[in-house]
Amino acid sequence: MRKNIHRSGLLSLRHSGPFLFFLSCYLLLSACGSKSDSQNKLAGNIIIKYEEDTFVFANPDRGFYIPKEWNSENDSPLNDKKLETIRDFYKTSLIMAEYKFHGYQNQRLSDKWLSLIKENFDTMRRNGFKCILRFAYTDDTLEKPWDADESTVLEHISQLKPLLQTNADVISTMQAGFIGVWGEWYYSSYFGFPDADYTKRKKVIEALLDALPACRMIAVRTPALKMGVLDLSEYDTLTASEAYGNKSIARIAHHNDAFLSTYNDMGTYDNLKADKNYLEHDSKYLAVGGETDMLSSYSKKDNALKEMARFHWSYLNMVYHPDVIKSWKTQGCFNEIARRLGYRFRLIEGEYTENPKSGSDFDICLEIANDGFAAPFNAHDVKFVLKNKSTGGEIVVNTNEDPRFWFGGGIIEVSNVINIDSRFVPGDYDLYIAITDPCDSLRENPFYNIRFANKGIWNTETGYNFLFTISIK
Repeated sequence: MRKNIHRSGLLSLRHSGPFLFFLSCYLLLSACGSKSDSQNKLAGNIIIKYEEDTFVFANPDRGFYIPKEWNSENDSPLNDKKLETIRDFYKTSLIMAEYKFHGYQNQRLSDKWLSLIKENFDTMRRNGFKCILRFAYTDDTLEKPWDADESTVLEHISQLKPLLQTNADVISTMQAGFIGVWGEWYYSSYFGFPDADYTKRKKVIEALLDALPACRMIAVRTPALKMGVLDLSEYDTLTASEAYGNKSIARIAHHNDAFLSTYNDMGTYDNLKADKNYLEHDSKYLAVGGETDMLSSYSKKDNALKEMARFHWSYLNMVYHPDVIKSWKTQGCFNEIARRLGYRFRLIEGEYTENPKSGSDFDICLEIANDGFAAPFNAHDVKFVLKNKSTGGEIVVNTNEDPRFWFGGGIIEVSNVINIDSRFVPGDYDLYIAITDPCDSLRENPFYNIRFANKGIWNTETGYNFLFTISIK
C-alpha cells in the first residue's frame, strides 16, 4: 500500500542531499504502518480491502456528453424529464450546450436569447448537470459572414458576462467559440483566414477569461492557437506550479473536434510531432475533450485508448461521429472509454485505527487508484464524515487534499489523523469519504459529489462513499 506514495515528492528531494532524501523516504514509507499481520495487530490497525465496481455511472465534469443545440431564441429550453432521461439512459451528467446566434452578426443579443440561456442553466443545476459551453454564429460554410466583427463579438461577450459569472458553477468548461464556422476558429470573416490574426483573437480570449470566473477554463481548438495567442513556443507548457492558477496559460485548455480522423486530425496538429509533444505535457492540468469526425484506421480501439490516455481526455461526444461510436461498441471498448474518460477513482484498501478511544488519535490511510485518463480539472473538496449510527449526527473533517493532482493511471495515498475529542460521544460511527463541489450552490447536492468505483459504498442520498464502521470507546 505504501509502495507508490508521493513518488513525485521523493524525486524532488533527491537534490536536497542524501541524508534528507533517505530520511524523507523513511517517513513517507512509514506513513500507513506495516503490512504484516503481526505488526498490524500490535499497531491496533485494521485493513479493509474494497471491491471494484465496473459499472458505468455519472460523475461531475467527465464522460461521454450529449450535445444540445439552440439555433434560435425561440427554441425550446431544457426540461427536467429530458435531463433525467439522459442521466438514466446514457449514464452521464454532462451536456454540450451550443448556441448559434444566426443573424446577430450586426446587432446586440436579444433579451429572449439571454433568458433562454439562463433558463437552461437553472434547469441543469436543478438536475445535477453541467455543460461544456460554446457560442457561434453559424454552422454552415455557405452562410456568410462566418462570424461577427471584433466589436460585436466583444459586445456579445460583455452581454453574456453576468450570466457566465452567476452560472459558472454549472459550466464544466467553455470552448472559445464565437470565431469562425461552428465557433472552431478556422473559417473566419473577421479574424484572419486562412492565416489567423492573433492580435484580434487574443482580445477575444482576454474578454472570455475576464467574463468567466478564474475557476473555469476556456478551451481552444488547436495547440497552435494557444501558442499563437499567448506567444508561446512548443516548450512553454503548463507546469505543476502554474497549474490551476489565474495566469492565462493555466486557464486556456484544449478541444479537438476531429479526434482520431487522420494522421494530423484534419489540421489540428500543424507540426505533428512538436504539437503532440506540447499537448501531451500541457494537457496534464487542463480540460481536454471534443468529438470524433470520421471512421479511420486511427480511430481503432488500441490507438483510441492510447491517444485518450496520452492527452488526458475528460469528455467526448456520444453522438458524433456515429460510425466511430458504433465501431467502439463492436470492438468492445466503448464501456472502457465510458469508464475511463476523465477520472475514475477506486478504493483499493484502507488502514484504520481499530476501536479508537476518546482522547486518542484515529488514523486513516487510504490507497486509491485513478483508472481514468485524467485528473479532475475543476476543484473539489475532500473530507471525511463520521456519522453517529444512533443519533444520525455528523462530524465533518476537512482535508487539504486536491484531487486535481490525482493523475490518471496513478496510485494515490490519502492519510489523515482525527483527534477523538469532545465532539465524539462513545458509540458506533459510519466513516465516509466525501468529495464535494466547492461552490456554495452545489456543495450540498449529492449529484455533484464524486462517486468511487467500488461495490456497496455509494450513498445516493448523501453523495458519500462508505469506508467502514468504527466503535469509539
